[in-house]
Amino acid sequence: MAKSLKDIENINEKYKEAGIPLQVNYTRRFLNEFEEIKKCIDEKKIGRTESVTFYYSRGLVHNASHYIDIALWYFGEPDDVISFSQKKGITDEDKSVSFILKYSGGPEIIFIALDIDKLSFAEIDIAGTHGRIKYNYKGEIEYYTVKANPLFNGYKIYECINVDKVKFSSITRSYKNIYEVLTGKSSLRSNSENSIKIFNLIKRIGENRIWQN
Repeated sequence: MAKSLKDIENINEKYKEAGIPLQVNYTRRFLNEFEEIKKCIDEKKIGRTESVTFYYSRGLVHNASHYIDIALWYFGEPDDVISFSQKKGITDEDKSVSFILKYSGGPEIIFIALDIDKLSFAEIDIAGTHGRIKYNYKGEIEYYTVKANPLFNGYKIYECINVDKVKFSSITRSYKNIYEVLTGKSSLRSNSENSIKIFNLIKRIGENRIWQN
């Protein structure tokens, strides 16, 4: 949508004044598989969510913003933010930053930035008390349950029980959503207000860092 919070707020305000709904291209909001993950979390099918890890490269704004959107969609606004390291991003202005999102009584979410010269992929790992969900670099979603650990009595381990290939149908679903909005049947799944929340969080990430330049 834009590269700065100020520009996003200005664009959003112009569209609001004109009465035009504005959809933003955070594609995973339109994928059934990612909606199913949210359902599993909300219905506690994997028990209490203990931790979430995102791996990404190619810049905090350019790439991580898409995964920040997922974190906000699944878990809401964090209570605290700490960024702890910085690596090469897609440009000198858009570095890749590692940071932690903390929630009172909720999971700890960690974003791990990868060096673009060495690795360029993204993964998500959601660990719960009764199960685990992992989105891997091959575009698959792995579902795990827990079972008794055969090596250590009284302990449990994760066991993969299903793997689904993500069907990247976001364009079709986004068109359908826009049509439903224009005909008064639905609201936007990825509206411009989400971008304001994302870039407010990116601002907090930049302000709450523990490394030195």
